[in-house]
Amino acid sequence: DPIKKEVSKTFGFCCWKSGPLNVVLSLPVGGYVPGQDIPVTVDIENGSDIPIREVKCTLRKVRILSVMFSVYRGMTSK
Repeated sequence: DPIKKEVSKTFGFCCWKSGPLNVVLSLPVGGYVPGQDIPVTVDIENGSDIPIREVKCTLRKVRILSVMFSVYRGMTSK
């Protein structure tokens, strides 16, 4: 399934606030294999009057371990 993350931020305080800075990051799929290219799309809409100097993307590896087991108790008779 495609991944899409949206973040919006406004700058300022009290009676002075800028327009929003909206960032949308998307990936075509949610899982990749080692060595596979990962196409990343970042859309930035800067409604604020603060210039954007740099955009950085960080990739994190998340491991999820799922364990399923059943307990068998043998019955003995005397």
